[in-house]
Amino acid sequence: MKIIKLDVKKRIIKLVPEDFDDIYLLSLIIRPGDLVTSWTLRQVKYETGSGRKVRGEKVKVTLTVEVEDIEIDTFRGGLRVRGKIIEAPEWLHVEGKHHSLTLRPGTEVTIEKKKITEFELRRLERARKERKRTILIVAIDYGEATIAMLTSRGVHEIMTISQNIPGKRAEPSSRRAYIARFVNDVISSIKRICEKEKVDTIVVAGPGMAKKELAERLKEEMDRINIVIEDATSSDISGVYEVLRRGVERKVIAHFEAIEAQGVIEEVLRRLSKNDERIAYGIDDVRIAAAMGAVDKLVIAETLFRDPSRYAEIVEIVDAVEKRGGRVLIMSKDFELYQTLQSLGGIVAQLRYPIQK
Repeated sequence: MKIIKLDVKKRIIKLVPEDFDDIYLLSLIIRPGDLVTSWTLRQVKYETGSGRKVRGEKVKVTLTVEVEDIEIDTFRGGLRVRGKIIEAPEWLHVEGKHHSLTLRPGTEVTIEKKKITEFELRRLERARKERKRTILIVAIDYGEATIAMLTSRGVHEIMTISQNIPGKRAEPSSRRAYIARFVNDVISSIKRICEKEKVDTIVVAGPGMAKKELAERLKEEMDRINIVIEDATSSDISGVYEVLRRGVERKVIAHFEAIEAQGVIEEVLRRLSKNDERIAYGIDDVRIAAAMGAVDKLVIAETLFRDPSRYAEIVEIVDAVEKRGGRVLIMSKDFELYQTLQSLGGIVAQLRYPIQK
């Protein structure tokens, strides 16, 4: 995250998100009622000589909207910010109308907030200092490959590549030609993604020999990227999730918030099954534990964090945990154990010691 200006007194943040993780952070920071300014495309309307309104071309302009809601666009890697236009070029005649700004990596944005919280300041500072790392996971078998990217938000499935390949009874040279074409297509797609996303680690997994062939080619052609080979039972998205559950992969991706959050939930479930009282779940119990300084690690569902009626309460809990050295993780609804987290009230904590509830 490139922070250009941060004025706490005037409640203004000016920044440039650099990748999808930064876009996700903006989705947690931008709240209804904030004023967001950025460039956008807006269609110009004009009147003909007969008084009829006609739609003209789209022009690039800078608009300020009062935020009403936001939506992450995982397919395009952006954040849509919808709201009423507060400020625009006078000739456009659009003030008071509604518009959606789309914030993407590289887009400069200014946010004027009603209040900048300690939580937001800490997250911005962490994003500014963090060294960005991106891990690509490829689940592959001959004829199918699923490519996904792991970010702090969770698993972002990018594409599936499918191709019919003749069976082993087919003429060997013909089958080999189909396989070579398929592997070349997969490598070309990986190279395009790596160039765009600055990937530094690729995990290649699958049930057969295709993963080894792909990994060898990647090592030859992309020697600056770390290549890790793992077994998986399928080449679809379930193969990607299987890789994430393997301990050896955690050594590679443990620094990612999504994986750490999964580990916390698994540990809470383990302690719950053994009647270990060093856990808390649900807002009421977690609030008590946070106030006592007992929380070691805290996981919050993103939908709970975005709930306006709960926001102040959740931020108070987060502040209490972080001030006492606890770790706070926010889990996206795209991640595998999200429904498990929701069933526990949307918020769980590993405790340093048992507490009286």
